[in-house]
Amino acid sequence: MINDFITGYVAAAGATAALVKRATVGGSWEVSVNLTRNAMWVLGLGAVDPRLAKSDDQHTLGEPKAYTGDTPLGRLHFPGPQVEFSQTPPAWPSPALVPRGSSQPVWV
Repeated sequence: MINDFITGYVAAAGATAALVKRATVGGSWEVSVNLTRNAMWVLGLGAVDPRLAKSDDQHTLGEPKAYTGDTPLGRLHFPGPQVEFSQTPPAWPSPALVPRGSSQPVWV
């Protein structure tokens, strides 16, 4: 799941770079990302020694955030967004999971 987040961040950085390139050089630019290649890249970075990272209580790894909720299919527990913004907090529809084909065909 964390690989999905990393790939999204890499795609956003690529799209931003393409927009800057279009504004300065012109033309059109293609951005493509790959889940497997991003996973290999992250694994290649290796582990960080906390002593070298100068971590303290405020800058340390914490427990991953998770989402838990009831659905028609039972209790659902999965990783939540690991990055949160103060003005746009994450939200999921309630319930977060419904059986496929069980929703009414209406505009939301």
